[in-house]
Amino acid sequence: YVVEHDLVLSSTHLAALRELLAAVPARNYAVARVLFALLRRVASESAVNRMSVMNIAIVFGPLCLYPRQESFETTLNIPGVTGVIDAMIERCDELFPEQQPTTKRAAANDTTI
Repeated sequence: YVVEHDLVLSSTHLAALRELLAAVPARNYAVARVLFALLRRVASESAVNRMSVMNIAIVFGPLCLYPRQESFETTLNIPGVTGVIDAMIERCDELFPEQQPTTKRAAANDTTI
């Protein structure tokens, strides 16, 4: 299938993603930060491994952002999911700064992985 690569993160979208990530438990945030940095590093070698950011997003998008209940409609959303993951890989340095945000993290949330 063909996925369109038209998602561009505006500053508003980037801020909304940062806010969502700030609500993620610290352990999950740490895993996501390492994962997206790794995916960006893999994509940086796409001339050798042929894994562009879009190719990586096609593979990891449905794995990272899957619906609780799968349906025909959620399947139609896969290109959007892929676009979000693509943008997150491209902008991982901005989304996952070295100093992780803790404003919305509750200590109770840190126990979930």
